[in-house]
Amino acid sequence: MIDAIRRRQIDDVLNYDRNMNIQTLISTGRAVSKMDEGSDLREMQSQTVLTSTDTAVKSLATLLDQKRAAVLSVKHYIHSRPQEVYFSAAVYVLYDYNEVVVLYNQVIGYYLANNTPQTKQIVLSSIRKLLGDVSFIKAGLKQAINDHLAFVRATTCRNICQC
Repeated sequence: MIDAIRRRQIDDVLNYDRNMNIQTLISTGRAVSKMDEGSDLREMQSQTVLTSTDTAVKSLATLLDQKRAAVLSVKHYIHSRPQEVYFSAAVYVLYDYNEVVVLYNQVIGYYLANNTPQTKQIVLSSIRKLLGDVSFIKAGLKQAINDHLAFVRATTCRNICQC
């Protein structure tokens, strides 16, 4: 009989401890869900992404400005023999595209990262600002190549006609 009474007391104490632990876990879970640390962390991450993107976009814009100046140099010096050094330097600047690709991939990586839609929209608008430089470079190179082809054709025709 003493064993049964003792066992019941032990069970009551153990059940009480188990119930208290469950209640503590439930109240802690409620307190954690009410805390707004998750959104603060998300805002901090978004701000970090925006700062990093802004830095990468500015670097990319600087590189594209260099390429843009090189396109103007190529168009200006394409047929002048005395200025061949400047032409070669401009062509080398245009040929060196690895850094542009790396920075572009970095910016796109920020866009593709797990961000909020607002952050993605801001990053996308930053990327769109670069399209003017890219389209100028593309159009300038196309015009320079077409001018050079026309010059080569005219020179070839003149040489053939003189023979």
